[in-house]
Amino acid sequence: MDKIIYFDKFNKINEKEYKKLYSFLPLSRKKQIDKINDINTKKIKIIEYYLIKKYLKLKGNTDFCYSKNGKPYIENKKHFSISHTKNALVIAISKENVGIDMEEIKGHKTNLIKKVCNEKEIEEIKNSKNKTKKFLEIWTKKESTVKLFDTSIFFNIKDILTNTDAVRYRTFFKNNHIITIAKLNKKFKK
Repeated sequence: MDKIIYFDKFNKINEKEYKKLYSFLPLSRKKQIDKINDINTKKIKIIEYYLIKKYLKLKGNTDFCYSKNGKPYIENKKHFSISHTKNALVIAISKENVGIDMEEIKGHKTNLIKKVCNEKEIEEIKNSKNKTKKFLEIWTKKESTVKLFDTSIFFNIKDILTNTDAVRYRTFFKNNHIITIAKLNKKFKK
């Protein structure tokens, strides 16, 4: 069974609590967070680590490892994937490889659609009643697929969804966010 953790209560945690959570971070994680200028991003990174540590039942100062493409993982633990916006964080934890993406539902730029969508997807967006939601559904599928396969977002992004038989998706909405989870189809092996 997968565990999906959605968190958007950053303003409910006071500075003293953030400092306490920060004090429990591994040194390498502190150094990473200290390089971030945006206070909201720092808070997200602190809570992100805390939630993964809690739900994966990590001991001590276990820190993330990173693949060559930047996907975080922890040796000999369940799979997880992380996504965040300026005001929310979502984490997927699974026994299987997983990718997750979340986007805030707001306007989109037409020139971005042309850069990241193929002709079929552009037509789907044009014919949709809610073009923004349709674009974000396609975009979160692409991003979650990139995370699932641990590849670069710049690698054939227009056609990354053409072999959708290999991947199963679950898309849902939460507090003005669209979230998509990608996992390998059982009958396909990576």
